[in-house]
Amino acid sequence: MSKLSFLFCDDDHLNAIAKKALNGPLSGTSAHAALHRLKAAGEKHSGLYLSRSQQIRHLSEKRRDRLNDARDVERNIRHYGETPELLNQLAELTSEAAEFGDAIAGLRNAPQSSNLPIETAIGWMPEQTARFVDAPPVKVDLTQGFVEAVSNERAKLDETKRKIIEVNKRPLPKVEAEARLRDDVNRIALKLDVTPVMCLRQQAREHVMATRELPAIQGHVAFPTRREIFEGGRTGELDEAFRFLCWIMPDAIIAKGMAELDALYKKSGTGLSVEERARVIAGLDAEYLEIERREEALIRVAEDRGESIWRRPQASISAVLGITPA
Repeated sequence: MSKLSFLFCDDDHLNAIAKKALNGPLSGTSAHAALHRLKAAGEKHSGLYLSRSQQIRHLSEKRRDRLNDARDVERNIRHYGETPELLNQLAELTSEAAEFGDAIAGLRNAPQSSNLPIETAIGWMPEQTARFVDAPPVKVDLTQGFVEAVSNERAKLDETKRKIIEVNKRPLPKVEAEARLRDDVNRIALKLDVTPVMCLRQQAREHVMATRELPAIQGHVAFPTRREIFEGGRTGELDEAFRFLCWIMPDAIIAKGMAELDALYKKSGTGLSVEERARVIAGLDAEYLEIERREEALIRVAEDRGESIWRRPQASISAVLGITPA
């Protein structure tokens, strides 16, 4: 491949990263051609907005000219009076300026379209350590329009994402929640420190040269506290009363917690273990990636036929590049 084939953007550092990855973990794959697709789509997307900005500038100049002409007519009216000819000129110029203003507002308020930048794809490459191969081809439905087909696939992506969120929100099985409740109560319990009452503590006179000791005084029990730094750097001790209660009456606290769990599980239903949750999410993730691959296949066919469908900025890079871990 020529050196020019590795110029994907204006940033030499990113081009070097892409070249290293294409000669390394991504060598032998179609990722090189996919990057050039991204480059072409990005240039076309940028060109769309550049053309829009040029239209806005051109219309703004036309509107400015009409407003300037209108001010000249207003000056003539003040000098020569409100003749029918001057009034008609003013109305026509004001109307044209308003039309140009509406056209400018329409362009500025037109729906914005986002597109996956090639910089995002290249930035993903250094993070990959495993080798990649081309992903198996996917079947797509070409009986409908490309825009409609891609919209349908993206609706499926949203639905799959919703399922993943729902699975993540599912609680643990009740048995596991109860075990975690017991462990937490026992773990955070802080007992009363009685060691100070077992010994005598000596205190000396507060003189420069103490000649004798004061009568010994007995220590006191120490309730659990936590040293805390407050705003401004001031320090102090906070009572750990709730942890002390977990030591005094763990059974009562656990029983109350169990009752709360019973009420919650009556509303939420059965839970999902960590292992089962991981298995379900892994299946949904695989389904999500497969939909993304179909979406990319449709976009590529559309591009080959002269249509432009912008890629989602959050699209999976492996799906966009058409690769999968070896």
